[in-house]
Amino acid sequence: MLHTWCYRAFHVSPGLNIYSAEKTTGKTICLQLLHVLCSQPWYAAAPAPADVIQKTLVEPATILLDDRHLTFSSSGWQQVINFLVCGLVDEERYFASHGRRVVKGYNLFSPRAFAGRGPLPSALADRSIPVCLRPATFSAVKRIQVAEVEDDYELLIDLMKHWVVRNFNQLFYSAVSRESPAEELAHLNIHQRDHVEPLLLLADLIGGAWPQQARFALRRIFHNARNDKINQSILALHDVREAFLHCHDPDRLSTSYLVQHLCELQDRPWAEWSRGKPLNGRSLALLLEGFGILPDRQRTAAGAPVRGYDRKAFLPSWQQFCDHHPETGCSASVPEQEISIGTAQPEAI
Repeated sequence: MLHTWCYRAFHVSPGLNIYSAEKTTGKTICLQLLHVLCSQPWYAAAPAPADVIQKTLVEPATILLDDRHLTFSSSGWQQVINFLVCGLVDEERYFASHGRRVVKGYNLFSPRAFAGRGPLPSALADRSIPVCLRPATFSAVKRIQVAEVEDDYELLIDLMKHWVVRNFNQLFYSAVSRESPAEELAHLNIHQRDHVEPLLLLADLIGGAWPQQARFALRRIFHNARNDKINQSILALHDVREAFLHCHDPDRLSTSYLVQHLCELQDRPWAEWSRGKPLNGRSLALLLEGFGILPDRQRTAAGAPVRGYDRKAFLPSWQQFCDHHPETGCSASVPEQEISIGTAQPEAI
């Protein structure tokens, strides 16, 4: 939340990937709390991709995208992902044409948070902090009433504003001059290192126990995300669905084909799944068995039995966990009276 009030001091912003495998885990509550505490928030539940682009081209804001799996299932999902990634880096410009008029470059830089089910597209996931939610028992949580006029919210907002006024210049110069020790972020990939850096700078400037706590929290968050068995199984479920769609939804696919398809996917863990070795049929079966999906043998036209999976076995789980419907193509623009979809490029220095 504090970062949204001073993100202009940095050249990148981390996304926030709030996800769960189930409904009613508090994803919307998280975004509603961010909405009342963040600077210039824009909250939307499952907006159309063109609406996301239109809104933030006209008025840059802290984007709080709820039910993002539905937004990314609509026509134009590839373009809105490119659009959202572009806005996480200050030096990039998003180029869009206005009907038949001249192309204009936009600085879309702002914080953004995404809440939904299923895996976040890898281009966004690599630049976001994962927050996995689980259902809580009613006795373990206190119900939160979200209202913008709460006195406690106003007090917290005032404290953040005054802190930023006092410390913005120091944050800016720290971001320009700092060289992060490689060892403290060695467990993250290059995009993750860049995009969590603003939070570490904030923690360092606040001082006290915050620098140590921030680093511990980030290590634990990313470690848990990498070892989240439920999320890994949902990722496999999603990627198997992509394989069926790639083959035009046959009734059945062999285990060998699915394993090969998954291992060839970029930005996925399957090629080095177990101690640097690729995913195999047994590992795939273990990932899917929690959904009640099991491989079986069926004779082929050649007469030899082949182990594989029946498409019908996946349908209930796909409906529950995979709302993303990939398309063969995406629209190149929104209606002419609006703004045509463009491209993201680094700003010329």
